[in-house]
Amino acid sequence: MDDMEWELKVRNQAMKRSCASEQLDGFKQALFMMRKVVDMLVQAAYVLLQIVMTLFRLLIPMASESVISQTAAELQFWFTKLIAIMVESIQKLADMFFNLIFSSGPLGQALKSIVQWMCRIMKVVIWAWNETGEFGIMCE
Repeated sequence: MDDMEWELKVRNQAMKRSCASEQLDGFKQALFMMRKVVDMLVQAAYVLLQIVMTLFRLLIPMASESVISQTAAELQFWFTKLIAIMVESIQKLADMFFNLIFSSGPLGQALKSIVQWMCRIMKVVIWAWNETGEFGIMCE
């Protein structure tokens, strides 16, 4: 690859970062996050409605022991399901938020640069350790 091709590739990469369509990725991810939040709210509302309907069974004056124990088991099932929905949704939102921060914006780029810098330092330290057999930089 000659210098002309290299310059062209570098210039294209710089132009790509400043392209307006590249800036839409954050907006697209934000919309996706909002969609997941709405989905979680709909699922949580359904489970809460099931909990309320199950609790209404306890209002029946002639509820027998078997009905009460069945209702308690159903309530435990719906509460477990609600907790599972909430935990899964929070995990998904945290993953999407993390990806949004790191894929776009100066904070993500800065943190990425810091991590890469630390990795380079660790490579040098490991190289020095392997070359000398002890912790330290080999001097000649």
